[in-house]
Amino acid sequence: HNKSEPSVEILTPSCDEIREKRKATLVCVIQDFFPEHIEATWKREGRDLQEGFRTQTPVKQPDGQYATASRLRISARQWFSGQQYTCAVFHKTTEAIREKSLTGPGTT
Repeated sequence: HNKSEPSVEILTPSCDEIREKRKATLVCVIQDFFPEHIEATWKREGRDLQEGFRTQTPVKQPDGQYATASRLRISARQWFSGQQYTCAVFHKTTEAIREKSLTGPGTT
């Protein structure tokens, strides 16, 4: 199987979670990479976060590629502070670095 670089996207937190739990979970979806050795880190305003996130073990897809997700949980207040959150993905085999960012809504 040829080695391939991951595609990365961030899903916006759900309104229900924010309303009911006062928390916001940002999901970084990492797909279509091979082989499975991958690292995901999160940044707030460009600074590395040390905690608050968890990355799942990559799962092999029917086409032989791998996929995983990394979830960052923050407070609703942090989400509404208008700060930029970045998921940085490092694929060891291809040495590819992919970054996707999402900026929380500022308070209106």
